[in-house]
Amino acid sequence: MAAAFTAPSAAGAAPPRPLLAMAGVEKRFDRGTLALSGLDLTVEAGAFVSLLGPSGCGKSMILRLMAGLAAPTGGTITWAGASRPRLSFVFQEPTLMPWASVLDNVLLPLKVARPAPAAALAKAREALAG
Repeated sequence: MAAAFTAPSAAGAAPPRPLLAMAGVEKRFDRGTLALSGLDLTVEAGAFVSLLGPSGCGKSMILRLMAGLAAPTGGTITWAGASRPRLSFVFQEPTLMPWASVLDNVLLPLKVARPAPAAALAKAREALAG
């Protein structure tokens, strides 16, 4: 899947620094399956971007790479600023833990973010009460 997008800049204005730049990104799995190859994507701050394509073409992998949930096997991913911003997205497949309680499923992303346990529990209970 190869894609490139750059939002147009105002006439005469210096082009803004991209919020995200993916250049020549490749993702190959350990068993050799090539998920992405030659992906170039530039996203400016404030841009609205949609990833469209058939099932299995790599849309979710692009999101996983952006969020740092997977590492590219080639190319570069560069974020403006000192580090990757905090990102969230909803997986296309259910990712709940069926053996865990509703509260434990709600607590999972909060535990990953590593807030104080009491604060995480309070946020989870607030979300469930909402």
